[in-house]
Amino acid sequence: MENLHLMKQLRLGNWLQDSIHFKGFFQVECILTEMIDTGEFILTPDEVNPIELNEDWLHRFGFQKGDNIEHSDAFYVIKVVGSDFGINPENGVVWITRGKNCFNNPALIKHVHELQNIYFALTGNELVVSSAVGEKKLKCLSR
Repeated sequence: MENLHLMKQLRLGNWLQDSIHFKGFFQVECILTEMIDTGEFILTPDEVNPIELNEDWLHRFGFQKGDNIEHSDAFYVIKVVGSDFGINPENGVVWITRGKNCFNNPALIKHVHELQNIYFALTGNELVVSSAVGEKKLKCLSR
């Protein structure tokens, strides 16, 4: 049932993990209603897991650890046109600053797809993986 909730959160381009077949990461390319087609396997929602957000994934998206001068070293930061977007991977707190304006998200971001979704919602840009190891592309994903 938890993975059915996950399926409702997904957008094209989100990263997930296959828990049964190749046990690797994949990026959602197509969303259907009742199955996940990888081109090699047909997966059910129970065979898909969210990816835990960690420092490795933040580096893959281009985040840099705060320097403790401008940004706390508890946060990882990425520059977005005229703004800084940061997240603390320990507690999932997200913030974005533009000049003197600051947005702080009290929601706890625990998974890669959640970070991708809030980043897109706040910036209008997609997070791009610069170096993903072991990923596969999915043709279709169900909700």
